[in-house]
Order: sequence, then structure tokens, then C-alpha cells
Amino acid sequence: MQERGTPLPTRPVHCRVCTILIGKGYEERRPIPLTNGRGYICWQCYASIRRQTARRAADRQDQDAAIR
Repeated sequence: MQERGTPLPTRPVHCRVCTILIGKGYEERRPIPLTNGRGYICWQCYASIRRQTARRAADRQDQDAAIR
């Protein structure tokens, strides 16, 4: 997600997860900056990371419920 004031890179960048090129003229046009400031990821990898995070949170809730 592009935040205001965060400039988009002027040249293509690699996705830190799947290594595709992201930029004007490539399959992915808009990179998503990583929160730790270590590069960019594509939309597909961003969606995958969100699903994994949600799945882990649900697993933790299930484990906590089983302990109680």
C-alpha cells in the first residue's frame, strides 16, 4: 500500500520474495514498500503474506482455546 509522501522508485525493482521485476512496463506496475525499509514486494506476495499472517493468528487462537 502506497502511503502519501513515500516516493515510488523511478526504475524497476525486484520483489524481495519472488524476485520479479516491478515497474512501468512490467507485469506488476506498483511496488509495495516493506515496513522494515528493506525493499519492495509485488501485490501477489503481499496478498500471500497477509493470508499467512491471518492463518497463523487463527492457529494461535485455536491453540489458546484448546489450552483453556
